[in-house]
Amino acid sequence: VDRKDLPCAAHFPFDGSLALRGRWQSVFEEQDLVGEPQEWGKAYIEPLYAELKEPYPYVACIVADGDRMGRAISSLSSAAHHRLLSLNLSAFAGRARGVVEQTHQGVTVYAGGDDVLAFVPVANALSCAKELQLCFDESLAHDSLSAENRPTLSIGLGIGHVMESMGDLLSLGRLAEREAKRSRNALAVVLDKRSGGQRFWSATWDTNPVSTLARDGALLNAQLSVRKIYEIERLVMQLPEDPAAEDRAWTRLLALEVQRSLSRVEGSSLNAEMVNLDLSEEVGYLELRQRVKDWISRLLIAREFIAALPSPLKVGVESA
Repeated sequence: VDRKDLPCAAHFPFDGSLALRGRWQSVFEEQDLVGEPQEWGKAYIEPLYAELKEPYPYVACIVADGDRMGRAISSLSSAAHHRLLSLNLSAFAGRARGVVEQTHQGVTVYAGGDDVLAFVPVANALSCAKELQLCFDESLAHDSLSAENRPTLSIGLGIGHVMESMGDLLSLGRLAEREAKRSRNALAVVLDKRSGGQRFWSATWDTNPVSTLARDGALLNAQLSVRKIYEIERLVMQLPEDPAAEDRAWTRLLALEVQRSLSRVEGSSLNAEMVNLDLSEEVGYLELRQRVKDWISRLLIAREFIAALPSPLKVGVESA
């Protein structure tokens, strides 16, 4: 989207992809430039990295949609109430554009009624999603809609590489939105790394998913290494997906092995509660296994939001 009038382009209305190392060769080929791209980049772009963090090469596609809109419309008892709902949805769409473009340095592709499609920097994606959800709740909070008939907003964040096609990025956003709509009133994140495949995580808004990811990010910066998360993932993958017998024994084994891995952290001894992981054995083996897998995905997704921050924060300690 070529919009040099947007706030995000006000200070640098040029092709920012040149700041990405992977783009140098392509730009030289596209523009028929003479010279060696790598030498040019080292001379003119790399000096910037000494002052500024190298740009994070991923972007978030936000796809938001209202839940149970049909039920809300059917519950309205008068033409005046229908007009009020229409006005409030229009007001939300206007506010949504400001949230994306004015506050979070993004680009709105579409905002109409209860639908929003936008692209924002990954560093701003969570706060943007949360503000959109709050704006929707405020816009629809009027007396013509009872609490049980009031729509909610589900939001999907699809995170992909900036050099992927717009169609591929949109597909990630829509995939995340579908994940969110499965629970309704939820946030879902789909992370598609060029190395590592896709990660999914979702949670309803009433569980405060943005705070959960922020807490996990702080944990990664302070105590828990990314290496340890992958160690636990390998441990889980080595255990059977569907044990034929001894269900309680497998549940106990999984909980003990994860706790043992966490306790072997250099400089501190962690437990499940300290890393926001519920290892209670009241649930069956398969449910506990899925809970640990969801925790792994959540931590690795949180890591990407930390990595995208403009300040050069350390992401995870290296010790296991």
